[in-house]
Amino acid sequence: MPITAPLRRAMLLAAMLPSLAMAQEPQVMRLEATTAEVGIEIDGNLLGNWQLDPNSYPRDIALPVEKAEPSTICFLNETQRACADFIPNQSRPLEIAFKGARIATVIRAQRNTPPAVFDAAYQAAYRGKTVVEVPEVYELVNIAIAISPFGQGDRDMVYHDSPYYAAVQTHFAPFVDHPLIKRVDAMLRQDRMDYFSFKMNGYAFVFDAEGRIVRSPVYDRTGFAGSLDNAVLPYLEDLQDFANVSSFRAFYREHQDLYKKQIRFFDHEAQVARISSWLGERFPSVKPYDGVKIVFSPLVAYNQSLTTLEANGYRELQPHVNYPYGANRGLTPQGAAIERSAILFTEMNHGFINPVAEKYREQIAKALTDRPAWADDTKAPGNYPGAEALFDEYMNWALVSLYYRDLMTDQDFAISHAAVVDNMQNGRGFLRFAAFDAELLRLYAARKPGQTIEDLYPAMLDWVAAQ
Repeated sequence: MPITAPLRRAMLLAAMLPSLAMAQEPQVMRLEATTAEVGIEIDGNLLGNWQLDPNSYPRDIALPVEKAEPSTICFLNETQRACADFIPNQSRPLEIAFKGARIATVIRAQRNTPPAVFDAAYQAAYRGKTVVEVPEVYELVNIAIAISPFGQGDRDMVYHDSPYYAAVQTHFAPFVDHPLIKRVDAMLRQDRMDYFSFKMNGYAFVFDAEGRIVRSPVYDRTGFAGSLDNAVLPYLEDLQDFANVSSFRAFYREHQDLYKKQIRFFDHEAQVARISSWLGERFPSVKPYDGVKIVFSPLVAYNQSLTTLEANGYRELQPHVNYPYGANRGLTPQGAAIERSAILFTEMNHGFINPVAEKYREQIAKALTDRPAWADDTKAPGNYPGAEALFDEYMNWALVSLYYRDLMTDQDFAISHAAVVDNMQNGRGFLRFAAFDAELLRLYAARKPGQTIEDLYPAMLDWVAAQ
């Protein structure tokens, strides 16, 4: 069986987190791999298959265990096995020899707890609804990022060109040497990708009636789906002190009008229900989501992420997005609203394209063996390691073209579509996006009655493989 999406995302997130030290030097697990597919087995049950990629290898992998007693975790390749017993929170080094290289990582066992508790009251309140929020602790986390020296120097991470950013810098300037800001800055300098798990998990905390930052009554963690850690927890004491000394809560209250104004864009202009309907109709095999929570900060620049949470028979789609400042002046008001909604569309659609791509993992890997021809990894593609992640991002923005084609006038489409293609190929470094996008548009226009976008995947992969 292929590795599950939650496990793959857990591996990606764990690669962003420091491994846990042990009191004694643990025994190294070693595996001689002759093929790229490594099975992962826990207590005799196959969790999934891990596709080795020497160019993208996580340094730390958290795997779920269900009991306090030792669980046996094995890595399998052909006739070879590497097994060891783990108790929760125990770590062991793993070394895999593959294609002449020895690749090392750390395996960590972690108790598998639900990411959320969606009780009957929660489900009654949110089922079938879309909620847009600038959450309080989440905004506190984003402010800490924005005033760090790293955030001040990274315009792709933090949006600098707004009055709100200026107000943040003015209000919080006296606190830039606070221990929290120093720790956040060090974290981002060590690995910029840690930004996502740190920011996203801010949504799993709230202020209580006494002004203390506490765990959410709903969410245990809100990082990438399948992750087992909450990246904010180690910073909680410093986060509380920073909120207190900086009068953060007063600042947050003073800017409610701005937050509400930006929320109104998503509520009224972006037409989330239309996006959900469009995606659901074109990806009918994907189980519908019960509710949507759109989470954002006015400080976030050109990055978005998505998590999905499932518990108590309830599925939640949770895009973490940026506010789309500005609009293309050549568009009609209707076209501009559709174009500005693309930042939301490109996260919501991952909840649909990713499950479909998993069915074609082997074909994707074979079709994209010549990665340098498709990706300039010094640019954005470097954030999408592995063939499947690269293909998903190609498909992600090619779907924007289809969405524009269905909803825009011809004149608006010509303007917005040209901007997408130019940004993806020349700006972001997806080197064959223009051709990929054109082929998907052709297949979509020529589809037979009843055919969905899902049905176009085999033909699209045949085209990719032929390039």
